Order: sequence, then C-alpha cells, then structure tokens
Amino acid sequence: MPKWDHKKLKIYLEDDISFTKENFNYWLQNKDIVMSVSYLKRFFKQKKDKRTSLNVKIIS
Repeated sequence: MPKWDHKKLKIYLEDDISFTKENFNYWLQNKDIVMSVSYLKRFFKQKKDKRTSLNVKIIS
C-alpha cells in the first residue's frame, strides 16, 4: 500500500506546473457543487511553446 493511500485527496503535479493556493481553494470551494451532478472540475496544463512555462488553468 502506498504511503498516501489513507489520504482523502491526492494531487499529482509535475515539477514544471504552477499550482497556487488560490487554485486549490477555488477547487475546494466548488467541488461539492459540481460533484453533486456527477461532474468534476479539473486542472489541465497548457504549453504555448518551448520557451513558455506551463500554465495551470481550471476548466469546466
């Protein structure tokens, strides 16, 4: 059993993804509403080109 299996929430991030406390709080505040209709907001990464860092965006 992995050491994180007892946790209620797991977040996977790669080292080049920016994920702020504001992103997380937004997700926490809205997750119950969207889950009640069997829908879950997710974050995705977007890369514009090789010189641009990755941006995390919230999608509906």
